[in-house]
Amino acid sequence: MHGIENVVFANMGLIIASIGSILGIVILAVLARYFVTLRDYEKAQKMVTEDIDKLTGKVENQVIRTTVLEGEVLRMETSLQNLPQKDDFKTLDLKLFEMNGRISEMTAGLTGLKEVIQKQDTQLTMVHEHLLALERNR
Repeated sequence: MHGIENVVFANMGLIIASIGSILGIVILAVLARYFVTLRDYEKAQKMVTEDIDKLTGKVENQVIRTTVLEGEVLRMETSLQNLPQKDDFKTLDLKLFEMNGRISEMTAGLTGLKEVIQKQDTQLTMVHEHLLALERNR
């Protein structure tokens, strides 16, 4: 949430600066009203209005930008919440370790089975050869 806070503080600074500028311009306009001619006052008033319009546009742009950034931060937070956590990796590691043990047991069992099959193959080969020899001798 530090990103949002930085954007909010930056926007607050801009808003405070804008308000300060507006107050300064208003004060100058009020002082000018009493110390300058009407034409100068109207010029100053027009300038103040233009400055206020410009600052209002800047503030509106900052509000839109802040809204967009808040949306991006929210999407990122949601993505981070859906990522596996430390406990998930520990659980996965334990399951993999357990599977490795089972595979080792199966490998050992298959090694014994392989030896039995080889013996049976040898015996079957011997029986087959014996039967072939009997068939030839007839």
